[in-house]
Amino acid sequence: MKTCSKKDIFYYYRYLLFGLFFLVIFGIFKNGFLLYKEYSKIYFILKPIILLLITLISGLILDRIKFGSFKPNKNLIVLLIIYMILPIKMPILLYLVSILFSIVLLYFDKERFNVISLVKILTIIIFAIFSKYTYMNSIELTGNYLYSYMDLIFRYQVGGFATSNLILIVLLTIYLLFNLLYKKNIALFSLASYILFYTVACFIINPSTALVSMIRSSILFELIIIAPFSQYSCYTQKGQIVYGLLVGLIGAGICFILPFEGVSIAILILSCFSNLIDKFFNTDKKRHSSN
Repeated sequence: MKTCSKKDIFYYYRYLLFGLFFLVIFGIFKNGFLLYKEYSKIYFILKPIILLLITLISGLILDRIKFGSFKPNKNLIVLLIIYMILPIKMPILLYLVSILFSIVLLYFDKERFNVISLVKILTIIIFAIFSKYTYMNSIELTGNYLYSYMDLIFRYQVGGFATSNLILIVLLTIYLLFNLLYKKNIALFSLASYILFYTVACFIINPSTALVSMIRSSILFELIIIAPFSQYSCYTQKGQIVYGLLVGLIGAGICFILPFEGVSIAILILSCFSNLIDKFFNTDKKRHSSN
């Protein structure tokens, strides 16, 4: 029986899936169980569980169709990440349409742009047009619960369904750094430039506003998971550094206007140019070697 090498993409996706599992469980607890406990309506806990099952089954079937195996692969991970980053108040019908659209994109995917970011942005646009755009759950919308800085760091944040715990995301980052296939240069340099941007912003705008933006867990999740996603980002070492720096800086700038969408927009734009960035550094490398 063939063993799975640590340099095997299947091993990486299993590794990543295990890391995401804890955030998904926390999301079901915060945006499902706690709402059920507050309002005593079974809908609140059934919604995230049923949508998760639909997402996982869709991903496994698509992986089977494209890769001939039910092993965790790219499509399952992409659909799961989309599930994690969208708001809990997202209407069920809109979510199902988004998943269907994602499946179509993934089936014909030529890896020319980041599918995750594109689906998120388009879904949020439709959400904002036809409904009240918010990342808050039903309890948070009442205004009866105001999170302190300690809450934001150690407990709860407003954010995507399964991306609202800062400590779990920090632990996930450390966990991923031990994987050989994880593009850590993109993650670390995007985090560094994003945090540096808001550190400087502390001296220009309201420091508390800048601090909240700096530790927003949903944004940090996108920087460590979506920005370095293997098929949609640079592969050369220098290309990854430049790509990461640009994602962090451009994303932070857009976040002034769109706090939860800035990094997604930056990732989508830069993913379209990742091949050009790599090509530039490959050309530069060949030029130096010929000299």
